[in-house]
Amino acid sequence: MLKARALDDWPPDYGDWPDIVELLTATILRDDPKFARAEQDITNDALACISALASVRTYIYAAQVQMRRIHEGLASTEYLPHWQAFPDIHFYFICWTRVLAMITLVEERSGLSVQAPPSDRAELERYKDARHHLEHHAERLPGGPRMLRPESDSLDLGNLVGDGASRQWSHWNELWDVSEKSLAALREIAFRFETDVLDAALLQRNAGV
Repeated sequence: MLKARALDDWPPDYGDWPDIVELLTATILRDDPKFARAEQDITNDALACISALASVRTYIYAAQVQMRRIHEGLASTEYLPHWQAFPDIHFYFICWTRVLAMITLVEERSGLSVQAPPSDRAELERYKDARHHLEHHAERLPGGPRMLRPESDSLDLGNLVGDGASRQWSHWNELWDVSEKSLAALREIAFRFETDVLDAALLQRNAGV
């Protein structure tokens, strides 16, 4: 039986996972044979959505690790640990991007009436853009084929602005929060979506759909 959930305790360890698997297996396109896996009592879409929701939790854990590494790196007075914070910011943005990808999969394949709020999706997309800038950093450098603002006299190829609770990463003067505030926002987005999915699945199961 799924217990009442609270953001402060999320993500939990995977003790609740068997109940989640049972619920989603029973509700996601359960009666549509064209999606059934051969000789298995679970649909392809249920399997994909269960895996996606597990991945959301995994990347929340990963984002927490990256945030800790960012703090530790920037607090170091040694050259290499300090500059390691920049790759860790890149990996932190990847966590945001993977959460977006997994949420999108569940929206598209669960068959449940659930969508991330537009404001949540917009914030996830913004961090996906930041990840994209770093993935293509070589092409963004001066003279590169994807340099964003070749006419600008002020080069902002990726810098840190502020400190502590106000720390932000900048790229061509666009800012992304990379403090604990953004990590809390990511956890809230993921928690809200998982809760909405489980509520929709419970509603569908109780209605006998």
